[in-house]
Amino acid sequence: MHEIINKYFWDGTQNVSDEFVIRRMLEYASFPDLLKLPFDKLRHYLLNADTDRLRTGEKRKEFIKAILPYIKNTDSLESAVFQMIQDYFG
Repeated sequence: MHEIINKYFWDGTQNVSDEFVIRRMLEYASFPDLLKLPFDKLRHYLLNADTDRLRTGEKRKEFIKAILPYIKNTDSLESAVFQMIQDYFG
């Protein structure tokens, strides 16, 4: 995972919290790289974060808000996305 994190931390990773790492990844990471994050940490952050304060585009914020109900009841980001798609296109 360190190799993907280094792509998004041009300013270094010393003395940064897990929360900061997750937030930065949500703001800048590609979707395939988001799938590589530890899901427990990602879930915890998403369920407790103010997504409106993320420094990212509105489409990404909309996606995060749409997937939140599925994050609660699944064990991976892939499963949450799959369930969301099933409900939408079901």
